[in-house]
Parts: sequence; structure tokens; C-alpha cells
Amino acid sequence: MTPTTEAPVASAPAYSDWQGATGEGWAANAVHYETMLADVGAALLDHAGFAPGERVVEIGCGSGQFARRIAAAVAPDGTVLGLDISPALVQLARQEAAEAGTGNLQILVADAQTAVPPGAPFERLVSRFGVMFFADPAAAMANLHAMLVPGGRLDFAVWAGIEGNPWAGAVMAVGRAHLGLPPREPRAPGPFAFSDEAYLRTLLAGAGFQAVRFTPWQGKVQFGGPGVSAAEAAGLAVAGGTLAGPIQVAGEEVKAALLGDLAARMQPYLTDAGVLVPASVYLVTAAGAGLARAGTELAPG
Repeated sequence: MTPTTEAPVASAPAYSDWQGATGEGWAANAVHYETMLADVGAALLDHAGFAPGERVVEIGCGSGQFARRIAAAVAPDGTVLGLDISPALVQLARQEAAEAGTGNLQILVADAQTAVPPGAPFERLVSRFGVMFFADPAAAMANLHAMLVPGGRLDFAVWAGIEGNPWAGAVMAVGRAHLGLPPREPRAPGPFAFSDEAYLRTLLAGAGFQAVRFTPWQGKVQFGGPGVSAAEAAGLAVAGGTLAGPIQVAGEEVKAALLGDLAARMQPYLTDAGVLVPASVYLVTAAGAGLARAGTELAPG
């Protein structure tokens, strides 16, 4: 794995969160977050069906564990380039890739909304919850389309409606109650920016993508492992999420009240295996304009 020259990162509230407290919190608790997303990550990997020899870019690669799985799927001749705007996560991803001996993986601090990665265009793009934070979604989707060869394939996972993700509803509720945060604005950069299927289809079509397909996925996300308490799970839910920055500047009394409230909301989901909360996700596939490549198996709708 060879680090490449860093690309500039755009400035926007959601982006700065990931460059700072949110990214650092995610890096500090990477094992937990990888466990949390393990099931949906496996579903996305199976859905994408990577083949040996493909050149892949992962958007928002985080700690790099998912990128390493893709690298194994495209080996020996394929390559993976992971992009993330968090320096803390990129440092961790590079370290763990080096320790694992993943030689066909590179990690770059870059903003996929504007960056033109070295080696573009690519056959495949993929993202596991990394495309919802763009400051300018239309420009970002156009840039992603430009990264693909004609007929190349984009696969990504996004959270579906908030009603199917009670873990997020609980986090938002305590943020409003204890930190005075405003209600979520539909389509604003954040975890649920692309939960509206019609809106996302319009964005993708406007960028030139074709044969867009949505595959619903429902399962569980896990906060903590066996023996975790609801209070510990609440801390994990906050550490690498949208409340990571605001809670750092809140007083200790406010912080304790918020975490106590969130723990009470998580208590009903406590099991012997950890706190398991229902989750609803879209696995989205789209093709770049041009002739579809053999094996992509894309169909309209």
C-alpha cells in the first residue's frame, strides 16, 4: 500500500464534523462501528459482486476494513483506492492495511465531491454509508459519474426512512431535547440525506447514471457486544455520530442527562449479544452512461 498525494477537501458543516470530532470518535471506536455495520456490509459486498481484476474506488472508506474485503475480492490483479475526508480514519486505515499486508489497496484523504483520483476512470465505485454527507449532492454525483468508465458500475448503501431506523430516531430526539438541536432538514447533508428514493433517483439521473436499481435491506445494527450495558451502548452511539461535536462543548450535567435519556431508549433492545436495533437500508446500483460492461447485470427500475 502506497499513500498518494492528498487531495483538497471541501468545507461544509457535515464535512467538518467528519474531519474533526466525528471522524476521531469513529477512529477511536472503529472495532465497534465495524461490528455495528457488519451485516449490512456483507449484504453490500454480496450485492456488488466484485470480480478479480476490477479497479474499485470506495467512497468514505472509514477505517478501511470494508476496503480490505473488496481488495481480497478483486485480487490478485485488481486494485482498490479508498477515499475519506477524515485524516484520523485514513491514518488508521493505512496502518491496518499495512499490518494486514494488503498490497493492492491505497488510501487517500480526499473529497469525492471534487477530487479526481489518480488512475481515473475506474470500473467500479462503492460506498457503505459514505455518500450522504456531500455539501453539493448534484455536483458530487456528477463527479462520481466522471470517475467511471462508460458503463461502469456504482453500488452504495444508504439509510432508508427514519421510521425504519429507531436507533437514529433516538439519537435525534435526545439531541433536540438536551442540546437544543433543530429538527432534521430533509435532504440536508447527514445520515438520512438520501432516504427519499424519488429524490435520489433524480440526482443520479441528473448526473448521467442509468439503470438505477434500489434493493431494500432490513436487519439489525449492533451497539456493543455481549455484556454491554445500555449506558455503554448509548456512549458508543454518540461517540462517532452527529452528536459527537455538540456533546463535546456541552456541560457535564447536560452530557450525563443526554446519555441517560439515550440509554433508557436503548434499554428495550438490550440482548445477551449486545444492543440490537432494527435497521432499514437501501442498496443502490447504477450504471455510468455508455454501454454496460459484461457481468454488471443491471436492469432499469
